[in-house]
Amino acid sequence: MSTPWFDAPAPLLPEILALNGRWLGRKPAVICDDQVLSWADFEQQTSQLANGLIALGIVPGDRVAVLMENSAEMMVVLFGILRAGAVAVPLNLMVADAGIEAMVGDAEARAVFASAEHTGRLETMRDRLPRVSDGAWIGCGDCPNGWTAYSSWLAEQDASDPAVVLSDDAECNIIYSSGTTGMPKGIVHTHRRRLDWFYDLAIALRYDRAAVNLCSLGLYSNISWAGMGCTLLAGGTVVVMRAFDPRDWLEQV
Repeated sequence: MSTPWFDAPAPLLPEILALNGRWLGRKPAVICDDQVLSWADFEQQTSQLANGLIALGIVPGDRVAVLMENSAEMMVVLFGILRAGAVAVPLNLMVADAGIEAMVGDAEARAVFASAEHTGRLETMRDRLPRVSDGAWIGCGDCPNGWTAYSSWLAEQDASDPAVVLSDDAECNIIYSSGTTGMPKGIVHTHRRRLDWFYDLAIALRYDRAAVNLCSLGLYSNISWAGMGCTLLAGGTVVVMRAFDPRDWLEQV
C-alpha cells in the first residue's frame, strides 16, 4: 500500500476565517446598520478577542457564555471565541433569569460577554456563578462596576493570529434548547461536525463569495448559525439586523 506524498490537514472554521481575512481584505464580512467590518477588520478583531481571552487564562475547551443583542460586536465575540479554541455558548435572550443562570452554570462558563441591556441581569446572579473569574465579565456599552468594558479591552489586545491548534473532535459551540418542556438543554457541536454541516448546506444552497446573508433572528439561534456559518465559510457577507422589523427587512432585501 503506497503512502500519500502529501497529506495536508483539512482546516477547521477558525483557520478558514483567518485565511479569508488575508485573501478577501476589504470585502465586507459583517454589516450592521451603518457599521461595516471588512474581512480584514473581522479577522483582526476576532484575533484580538481570541488573544484577549487567552490572556485571561481561557484555554481550549473552556466555555464562554454570550448574552448579547444582535450586533457586529456579537459576531466578533462568537467567532473570536472559536479562534481562541474556546466553546461559544450563545444564550436565548427570551429565557427568564432562572433559565439564564441555569444555562451559564450548566455550561460551566469561565467567561461571560453581555450587551448593556443584559449586564444587570447577570450581575444579580454573579455570586452564584463562581467559575467565571472576576476579570472575565465583559460588557458592551454601559456596564456595572466590576465589569470590563468591551471596546477598550478589545483595543488593547494583540492582533496577531492566535493560531490555536484544534482537533476535529474539539468542542465548537453549545446551543441550548428553548426550554418549553422544562429547563433548557445544551447540545454540544464539535468543530468538524459543525463545519461539515456548513459545507453540506453551502453546497446544497449554492453559497459562494457573492453570498449576502440577512440575519433577522437572534444570533443565538441554530438557524442563524446555519446562515452565518455558510456565508463566512464561503467568504460572503453577513448582514445583521438588530431586531426583526417587516418594513426594515423588506428594505434590506
